Amino acid sequence: SRHDPMKRRLFITILLVVAAANLALFVWIQQQRDRAAHAGSLTALDPESIRSIRIRRTDATLVFERGPEGWRMTAPLQGAARTDRVTDLKALAVLVPLARYPREGQPLGQYGLAPPQLTVWLDGTRLDFGKRNAANGRRFVLTDDGLYLIADTIWSRLNAPASTWIAPSEARAD
Repeated sequence: SRHDPMKRRLFITILLVVAAANLALFVWIQQQRDRAAHAGSLTALDPESIRSIRIRRTDATLVFERGPEGWRMTAPLQGAARTDRVTDLKALAVLVPLARYPREGQPLGQYGLAPPQLTVWLDGTRLDFGKRNAANGRRFVLTDDGLYLIADTIWSRLNAPASTWIAPSEARAD
């Protein structure tokens, strides 16, 4: 019965190896799912990894930076940014367009993209916004990867006055 501790140790080692292999397989499957989830979205960015957002409009450039205390608008006004508005901007990264076309050979002027009507940068990723498609009301967006048509749901928010992006200051009872 001298071999019992040896058998037990071998059994535990095999169990640990099997557990590690299962964990590795689980992680790999999750990564494949994440990759599949990003297939067909406007960008390959993870919304939660975005650190800066810029909106260049004809009237102003709005700049947002993520810091230790959360998102702040740094231009043209200074202050804590509204979380719901920043979430809408970050969601652009994973927005699934309704149609995609090759970037080359497109009459960008006809689509309001030469120059763009508005540009959003999510970190270094540029999204140029053009006109609405008269036929279906969808908006043209140009990226490095292609020309897209998206549901025109964020346009009015992108053009909202800068002051509406600042979080209402918390009332303090002194």
